[in-house]
Amino acid sequence: MWLLFHYFLQRQGEFAVEPHPLEHWWLRLHGLCAFVLLWLGGLLWALHVKPGMRRPGRRQSGMTITVAFCTLAATGYCLYYVDEGALRDAAGVAHWIIGLSLAVPVAIHALPKRRASTERSAHLRADP
Repeated sequence: MWLLFHYFLQRQGEFAVEPHPLEHWWLRLHGLCAFVLLWLGGLLWALHVKPGMRRPGRRQSGMTITVAFCTLAATGYCLYYVDEGALRDAAGVAHWIIGLSLAVPVAIHALPKRRASTERSAHLRADP
């Protein structure tokens, strides 16, 4: 939502283009959600990721998601603590590109495997 408000919902002020009044609040909500997600990430690591690494079925998409979340945490840290400059600009672009594109590996990871469902249905048809 911050990207939408920042880039597409700016308002013409008295002297120049101004940010939308809700833009700052979307950024604050995003930061709050980031802290919750860091906590949830630790919980998922213990309960889902570590046991899942023993099974090869979704390891690639799971590792892609894990690397993406770690990169989001690092770039978010840079956005919060690095002063204006090229590093901060690069961190910002990387942060929103990875954040938006994360929907693809999450969807791939969450969808049932096609082969497993096909094998299961073939197995059910073979058993009387």
